[in-house]
Amino acid sequence: LLDANLVDEIFFQIPSLLSHHQVFLEELKKRLDHWDIKQKVGDVFLETLSKPAVIESYTNYVNNWKRARDIIKNAQQSKPAFAKFLENTAREHKGKLALDSLLIKPIQKFPKYELLLQRLIKHTDVAHPDHTLLLSAQREVHDQLLRINCTEREALEIEQLREIEALIDGLIELVVTD
Repeated sequence: LLDANLVDEIFFQIPSLLSHHQVFLEELKKRLDHWDIKQKVGDVFLETLSKPAVIESYTNYVNNWKRARDIIKNAQQSKPAFAKFLENTAREHKGKLALDSLLIKPIQKFPKYELLLQRLIKHTDVAHPDHTLLLSAQREVHDQLLRINCTEREALEIEQLREIEALIDGLIELVVTD
């Protein structure tokens, strides 16, 4: 229905993000399998979510997100079979999110992790060995979230500048010098 390159652009960084979260899940499962009163999880958050590769994957995904949505929109308009496929999929899976709505989910992960860490901190005794790690993890996730959001804002600003430049390029021809 779509050219493989377009599919790759729509799902850009998804395999990488999935891989990072599978590692994260496995580390958490290991902790759960050996759970005791002094068990920690803050270090798993810190080690997994602060890796440069994770942040790079998220940053690249966020920077591509609007393009992915535009590709889907254009493909729906230019390829009736693709539009029909999306309609049929939505009909078959009532109550499920549409493709373009699913694309926002990875962007929402870091804010959800920050909220989860805040709840864990709230319910973890200050004397527990995990308390300090959870605080550090929450700060790290918050800092990474700011970086990711900053990158998203920068990408939007660059896109707006390009639109303005395109308008200006069109207007330059209107000016006549004497």
